[in-house]
Amino acid sequence: MKFKMSLMSTLVVALFGAYAAMAQPAFAKTREEVKAECAQAKKEGKELHGECDVAAEKAQTKSTKTRAAVKAEAKAAPKTPGETAANPKSDTTKSAKTRAEVKAECEMAKKEGKAVPPGECQ
Repeated sequence: MKFKMSLMSTLVVALFGAYAAMAQPAFAKTREEVKAECAQAKKEGKELHGECDVAAEKAQTKSTKTRAAVKAEAKAAPKTPGETAANPKSDTTKSAKTRAEVKAECEMAKKEGKAVPPGECQ
């Protein structure tokens, strides 16, 4: 029984090893061949992902604005904290009530027995 299990496990390992050996390409490209293919692809304008840095080179486009124009835009941008182009009206504006007024309202609500949400009045 042990002999059969040993033989079966040896056969399974041999089959997986043979499969892994056959999965390899018949021949691997040399570094010079890959460089030549990359150069040819660059000339033709093709993008080879993972083999060449053609995609990375194409992604580096020049800006259409000058540095002075960008600085002028930054200077003219709104200076309100939290206000951006994506969020023009944020909640960071000042409240109409002072801190003393808010505290007075909280004390009045407590005296009247009104329900005050947790965290409102402390």
